[in-house]
Amino acid sequence: MHSVFYSLHEFMLHTESLTYLVMLISLLGFLGFFLFLTDRDDDQPEDTKPGRHGHH
Repeated sequence: MHSVFYSLHEFMLHTESLTYLVMLISLLGFLGFFLFLTDRDDDQPEDTKPGRHGHH
């Protein structure tokens, strides 16, 4: 992809739009990773959860 910029304004606008795109992708990636790390397994039966040894 070869772009020709005829003015400084065109170059700055192009650079700024790419910067915002990278920031958006990074934010969405971080959000997905954070949700992956903090996801809880609530669908397990109570007596098979870690830390429980079958004592009632």
